[in-house]
Amino acid sequence: MVLEFDEPAAVIVKHNNPCGAAFSNSLKEAYLLVRECDLVSAFGGIVALNRKVDEATAKEIAETFVEVVIAPGYEKEALEIFSKQPNLRVLDVEGLPMKIEGLEMRRVVGGILVQDFDLVTLDKNNLKVFYKKNTYRG
Repeated sequence: MVLEFDEPAAVIVKHNNPCGAAFSNSLKEAYLLVRECDLVSAFGGIVALNRKVDEATAKEIAETFVEVVIAPGYEKEALEIFSKQPNLRVLDVEGLPMKIEGLEMRRVVGGILVQDFDLVTLDKNNLKVFYKKNTYRG
């Protein structure tokens, strides 16, 4: 999911499901935004980033217990911060393609589903509202 953003972005994954995604002008800000999406799920989750992790971002990530950080590279200072975190797994995907392309495959009972990745960017000017009645009664 994090690869779908051109801007610095962060995604938190828990139990194989994204529970927050954010982008900003800096990786640190993107991480802070995504952490606020769901503080409970951020605890013990996986943090995926689409930029090389700098010291400032690493300091913020280290404030929350996370199991895994995955990113395309790490500054030396970031690795020093992470080395002090017990049981943290740091995955470096530098050099791997950072653009989504090709086919997406999902296992289902009795086979697999294959489709092109959905990379369409929505333009709010082309969206239509089909139902306007507010039924919320909370």
